[in-house]
Amino acid sequence: MTELNESGLNRLYKKMESYNVGMISAFRGDKTKSQNKLNNLSLKAKLLSDGFDVTKIYGSYIENYGSENEQEVSEESFFVVETEKSPSVFEKLPQYGKLYDQDSVFLKPAGEKGYLLGTSDRSDAFPPKGDKIIVGSPVMGQEGEFFSKVKNRPFTMKEATTVDLPSTLSGRWAMLKYKDADVE
Repeated sequence: MTELNESGLNRLYKKMESYNVGMISAFRGDKTKSQNKLNNLSLKAKLLSDGFDVTKIYGSYIENYGSENEQEVSEESFFVVETEKSPSVFEKLPQYGKLYDQDSVFLKPAGEKGYLLGTSDRSDAFPPKGDKIIVGSPVMGQEGEFFSKVKNRPFTMKEATTVDLPSTLSGRWAMLKYKDADVE
């Protein structure tokens, strides 16, 4: 299992762009702390035995999102990287999500936007089993509705738009004029 140092977010970002990745936990808000720790230990053993590159992260997630039973859960999670030795994250993580009754697992194809995939049969799970919710691209150093932390530094997935360089002469002039402006 990988332990990340202070450059952890940068490494995580590079892996998200270069490899198929996912995030998963075996924690549930309706389980005891000892049950959750045992389940997560079992999940970690399965992931490592499968040949995945695994990094421990800490996440915040709303279980049963949008239902009267919704609750925020802080949990130990795993950032999982598909390797040449491992099966596909798109195959195994949903299986493990179902096994540990997770509302969803996070999956992200290399260089594409990530999504939550519903894995629970519970009626109050979000998203519903088999549904995909696009959550966007990684944004490092920010918290969101669903976010994770590496070495206490947050990251989340958000939709983002690319800002193009100005294409006109006056646009380029304004960019050069204001790039060193004092911040008020």
